[in-house]
Amino acid sequence: MVRTSACHADDPGSNPGDRTKQSFFQGFLGRSQDGPVIDYPALRTDFVAFLESKRFNRRYVKCMLSYLDRYVTVIRRPMDVVRVFSDLTVGQQHNLSRGLRNVFNFLEAMGFNKDYLDVLRKNVPKDEVGFDLKIPSPEHACIFWHRTYFHHLFISGPRLFSHVTR
Repeated sequence: MVRTSACHADDPGSNPGDRTKQSFFQGFLGRSQDGPVIDYPALRTDFVAFLESKRFNRRYVKCMLSYLDRYVTVIRRPMDVVRVFSDLTVGQQHNLSRGLRNVFNFLEAMGFNKDYLDVLRKNVPKDEVGFDLKIPSPEHACIFWHRTYFHHLFISGPRLFSHVTR
């Protein structure tokens, strides 16, 4: 058999990059009937290093890790993602979704199967967008505008005379 520099399907060790990925993922990934198993507690240390390299705000990272530590253990299939979010409030879902999306980004950066991660991402709920329940009446809006206008005139100092004389 003549070998070239290309990878060979019949020789699992022919691509050095495959061995690196395999050893990296071996610690926290397994297989289930639906796809790879993601063991969050096992990958947490490397994930924290990934977050530090992104230079996120410390409080943001601490909040993400807190929610991930509290609610995520092992993800075996897309339905596990749905179940994680099922009993959470809107605020909890918001914080956990940020963390889980960053875990998926981390795994993608490490060479994990993007198609499978996209399936998992689709099961992370989107933030609810609504409207403000306290909508001011036209009278209150007018009073606010007048206060703002006169405050601006007051703080503008020497230009006050030019506003008054117009």
